[in-house]
Amino acid sequence: MIGLLFLGAGLAWLAFSCYMAVLVAKDAAIRQPFLKFLLGGIVLSVMLVGPFLDHIIGMRQFKKLCDTQTGLHIFPGAANATQGKEYHLRASPVNGVIIAIEKSINEIIDVDTGEKIAEYNYFSTRGGGLVHWLRWVMAILVGLVVLAIKIAKSI
Repeated sequence: MIGLLFLGAGLAWLAFSCYMAVLVAKDAAIRQPFLKFLLGGIVLSVMLVGPFLDHIIGMRQFKKLCDTQTGLHIFPGAANATQGKEYHLRASPVNGVIIAIEKSINEIIDVDTGEKIAEYNYFSTRGGGLVHWLRWVMAILVGLVVLAIKIAKSI
């Protein structure tokens, strides 16, 4: 059922994007049909890629971080451990990334001896921050374009 909601939202966004691309291209102060078509294509491309921009950027950032900084480190005492308990040590922001990502360090301690038997890093993000910001920017830009077109038609 949730898949149908996503499908409906995606189709609605596609229809809105096509409508805005046609509206902007049709009412633009450009005389050549090819340039109007090109402008419409650019508007459509930006509007279709915009909602997925943070996913595209975040996916590449996560892949790079996971390839270089993840891994499970098992210590020699793990061979004799019968029971472990996981502890979250700390989380810190990762520098040099566009999407805000946190690096967390966890360790597993042997319950009987108190000795560290394993340690690992993992990365997380709240996500969606870039798209949330871009949604407002796109809404304002679309509103300004529509307003400019209406003003130009009334002159």
